[in-house]
Amino acid sequence: MHVLYKIYDASRSTQTNGFLPRVVALLLIGLLVLAVGCSGSQEAVENAESQYPTVLSPESFDTVYSVDAVDERPEPEGGMSALLDRVNYPEAARQAGVTGRVMVAFIIAPDGRATNIRVAESVHPLLDDEARRAVKESAFTSGLLDGEVVPVQVELPVTFDQSMTIQ
Repeated sequence: MHVLYKIYDASRSTQTNGFLPRVVALLLIGLLVLAVGCSGSQEAVENAESQYPTVLSPESFDTVYSVDAVDERPEPEGGMSALLDRVNYPEAARQAGVTGRVMVAFIIAPDGRATNIRVAESVHPLLDDEARRAVKESAFTSGLLDGEVVPVQVELPVTFDQSMTIQ
């Protein structure tokens, strides 16, 4: 605030007809107040960096099948709605109006765990991390090929919008 008073005082003393400098000073003061008032959640959004490595739960498999190549596709236990119920919209992203669809790619291991979790299409680090976390904490049915459980490559969309309920 001390800087704001200096700007205003300087504008008053520069000319006898100080109308224009006063207007400029008041505009600068208004912009500074606006910038300080809006910096809270926006700063968290702008400074967000992924808290996860590029790939979560890396694991190697001899053969990984595509969803189209298996007889039975893996599904989230309890359905897609159960997975989406795990998603928590980050408050800083919500306040800053960050929305969008994160595509998460991963492999469903034969035991139903999500492995090799990565973001295929990014929106923002806050949303990307939350989408990966929700997938990592979900259990899946295994993919089947000729009656055998096999690892399957999957991509799922996780959409964040302002209508999501806060959990």
